[in-house]
Amino acid sequence: MNNKFWICMDVGGTQIKAGVLTQSGKILGELRTFSSNAKHSKTEICNHFVHIIRELYNQIKQMFPQEQWEICGVGMAFPGPFDYDAGICLMQNLDKYDALYGISLREEIAAILKKDPVLQHLRDIPFIFCNDVEAFALGEHALNPGFTRGLYVCIGTGCGSSFLVDGKLADNSIPGVPPNGWIYGLPFKDATIDDYLSKRGICKLALQEFGKPLEGKELAELAQEQDEKALHCFDRFGNYLNEALSPILNAFKPNALVLGGQLMKSFSLFGEPLQQFCNKNRIALRISPESSQSALIGLFHLFCPNIVLKQ
Repeated sequence: MNNKFWICMDVGGTQIKAGVLTQSGKILGELRTFSSNAKHSKTEICNHFVHIIRELYNQIKQMFPQEQWEICGVGMAFPGPFDYDAGICLMQNLDKYDALYGISLREEIAAILKKDPVLQHLRDIPFIFCNDVEAFALGEHALNPGFTRGLYVCIGTGCGSSFLVDGKLADNSIPGVPPNGWIYGLPFKDATIDDYLSKRGICKLALQEFGKPLEGKELAELAQEQDEKALHCFDRFGNYLNEALSPILNAFKPNALVLGGQLMKSFSLFGEPLQQFCNKNRIALRISPESSQSALIGLFHLFCPNIVLKQ
């Protein structure tokens, strides 16, 4: 029997994390990291996606030189706006992937694959496109399926979110779920949740404390050294996190909250208020160790929804 593999990518604005998924839902080898080339031309970006496919194809070839195998699909997790069913990018004026606006990525990538003597047989395999946080949520639930209602939030450039009920994406017909499951645009203080729970939200706090914007990693290093201004930034951010999410949690009443994104690696510096709220309301709070890995597993789950994953 042929070994079956799926190539999956978590496409971000600065980098792309990609991997080969086996038929048991495991990542073959290690997660690979590539530059995004998000500000390049349409042709350069699409060729770059094919380059990543080629790299992962060669990885399989090197690991299974004597065995028969096949690639059964390619999955790509993308931030919005994006027409995921049609595979058409709708990002515009966001300083990333502007050159792809209105382009069918499925058709563009297939056209490049068709001209490749090694990869041309992949042009007709299924391509799936999914919102990046929805893929993250599906992957986290596939790995930790014991919860019937979950809110999944990734904080990075912005604040992405997804709501699941019984392992399925929930829409706003379910009480407590905002349109599209997106919390980023909900009003918060003098602006929106996205303005506070994001990279720019942290930078704004640092600007107020230090007189210059600092990113989360640099701020965390200062806080680990007990810098009072950095600690105060994280105290304020932790309060904002709790104040923004607690009403949403009260309305949706999940039994799990899963947080992802690079900033969550510093959760111990700011997470106490939210942790206390979750404890009081019997909500299991989990910090995802690698949100991109979960997104790739979520993409695999779309191809193979009946596979039971084992951690």
